[in-house]
Order: sequence, then structure tokens, then C-alpha cells
Amino acid sequence: MKLATPTQMKKLDELAMDVYKIPGILLMENAALCTVAKAIEMLAEAMPESKTVIIAGKGNNGGDAFAVARHLIQSGYPVIVVSLVQRSMVKGEADTYLQILENIGATILFVTDEAEMPRVEESLKEAHLIIDGIFGTGFYGNVTGLFKSVIRLINESSAKVLSIDIPSGVNGENGQVGGIAVKADETVTFSLLKPGLAQYPGAELAGKVTVADIGIPTGATRQLRFDGQLSAGSELCKYFPQRFVEGHKTTFGKILIITGSKGMTGAGTLAAKAAFKTGSGMVYLAVPKSLLPIYSITVPEAITIPLDDEDGLITDGSLNMLLEKSESMDSIVIGPGLTTKRQVAAWVKEFICKCKRPMVIDADALNIMAETVAEEANIFEIRQAPIVITPHPGEFAQNRF
Repeated sequence: MKLATPTQMKKLDELAMDVYKIPGILLMENAALCTVAKAIEMLAEAMPESKTVIIAGKGNNGGDAFAVARHLIQSGYPVIVVSLVQRSMVKGEADTYLQILENIGATILFVTDEAEMPRVEESLKEAHLIIDGIFGTGFYGNVTGLFKSVIRLINESSAKVLSIDIPSGVNGENGQVGGIAVKADETVTFSLLKPGLAQYPGAELAGKVTVADIGIPTGATRQLRFDGQLSAGSELCKYFPQRFVEGHKTTFGKILIITGSKGMTGAGTLAAKAAFKTGSGMVYLAVPKSLLPIYSITVPEAITIPLDDEDGLITDGSLNMLLEKSESMDSIVIGPGLTTKRQVAAWVKEFICKCKRPMVIDADALNIMAETVAEEANIFEIRQAPIVITPHPGEFAQNRF
């Protein structure tokens, strides 16, 4: 599934309107209808008198919220609209939908000052469903003032929460939170999934995510390059080779795991156990000689390769032997528990550059590689084998790869 950044989504909207001549208000109407369909699902068990409170911010996200309100009212649902923007500041398509709400007699509260927060609090007490239309996917920075207070009330409410496009307060680019963000039960996002909905904490705050088609032509999508991709389990299955019933350990692949330092034996142990658990035939653990007994006891089924070490740190004297050993392997894992100390970093960088077998670069090897990218030659460009990197969120957020 492609991931579209907020900037790319803005470009898609522009292509739809400028090249394909689709009116912006039609895209907004389609977005509203998709959101309404989800809202009605979430209201299925509500009492007839239960209210839906729709909280609208400025811009298109507020316009989406007003359009959603219109359709829910027309469908007979009791709705309270809370605008966090004063009436005179609502412009464009959003103003068109707000005028419709005014003309059909909708209940609209304009709350633009924290002194008016009791009105919002009172409305939310009556809500079975809260629809969040405060900020869109282009939000960045920190949530402050009135918006912060309203989001806090939403999160304290016992009502179900549906976010339009993305939970307000979540950065659509990276999933980070600007101090506080709406915690939604469900989110309806439009056209394509956003990176901020696939990365934590945004992914957790979004709840169940529905990607809705709002009518942007596929031709517009084909004109842009999307670097981000979210791979689902069903998409990955095709890459797994068939496992034959008559197979044995030598037919299911050999993995070399280069791991370990004093006090850091757990990561390599877990990696070896995971390799066996996922079906690897033979697992080799290349570890500091002084720590060999630990691995022999914790993973007795692995084949251990003792490496020269100094105080638990693998020395560069093992480099040539590791490169030679790697030639007979199907894949390599390097990094868990190695440390990033200088004497380790030197041979790790050389191994990654010279190894000709597919590698998973993890943990300390990943940090060593990231520093190399920043300071020296780019290992991505001079490597001789396919690699998979496995950064945790903190490493990934540094964006050094």
C-alpha cells in the first residue's frame, strides 16, 4: 500500500482540480460521505436521542467536518457542531458548507476562547460519538491554547471518537505528536494512507484506519512518485519460498549471526532463537570466545563460532575468517549486542562493505553504519550485497540512513 505525505496529498488534490477539472467542493463532499458512512456504523448501537458532536477547525478539515454534519442531520441524527474558528474566518468551500448548516437550522457553537470551554464540556457530556475535524494531515508543531484544552476534553470523554483524515495533533509526515493529540477509535483517511498513520505513536492514536476513495483519478496518482510503502502480511507471503515436506536442515537455509559483547549476550540469543522459530535450518552464532559458554547453554541447537576478543569485544583479527565463513551462508545478521566502540566499529564497517551475502543490519551495526553515512563513504552505495536495516523508532527518527 502506497504512503502519501501531506505534501503529496496536496499535490494530488491540485492535479485533480487543475488537470482533471474536479471541483474541490466535490472532493470535500466525497470525503464527507465516506466519513458519514463510518459514523453511521459507529452510531449503530446509539439511542435515538444520543448526540454526535462534530468539532471543526479551520481550512479544509473544518470544511469536511461541516459537510459531515450536514449529511448526518439530513439522515436524522441529532448533531451539535462546535467551530473552533470564529465565523468571519471560515472561508472557501468550508464557508459554503457552514452556510448550508446555518440555513437548515443546525446547532452551531462558535468557541474561540478558553473562557468558553464550559460550553464544549457540556456538549461532550451528551455525546455518543465525537467527530474530530480540528487539524488535518498538514499539522506540525505543538498544540496549544484552546485546541489543547478541547483535545484534552475529547480524550477524557467516554464517547466514541472518529477522526477525519488523521487524529488532530498527529504529524501526517512522521506520526509524532505535538504535545497532545486526539485518541481516536477509528480514522477515515482519504485516497492514500499517510506515513503518520503507519508510524507510532500516530498509528496507535488513529485506532482502526479506513482508507476511503474520494474520487481522485488514478492518472493523478500515477504522476507522482511515492517512496513510502506499507507492506501487509498478505503481500509478503509471496516472498517466502515453499517449504517442502521432505526437506531437512540443510535445505532450509543457513544463517550467520555476528553478535555479542560483555553484558550484551541477550540480543544475539533472541536473534538465534527467532531464526530457528521462523524456519531456518542451521544457525551459526559468531561470538566472543570468552562469552561462548553463555550461548552454548542458552541456544544449544546453534552452531557456535568462537572469535578472538579483548574484554568481551570482538577484535579485527576475526574479520577475514568471518568474510570467508559468510561465503557459505544464505544470509547474515550483524549487530545485536556488538557495541559501537571504535575497535569494533572498524571491522564492522569493513565487513559490511566486503560481505557478498544478503545481510540484516541491526542494532549496533546499524548505528555504526549511520555514523559512517554521516562522516565517511555511504555504505549504501559501496556495499556488495542486498541489505535490510531494522531501526527501532528512535533510530529511525534520526533519519540518518
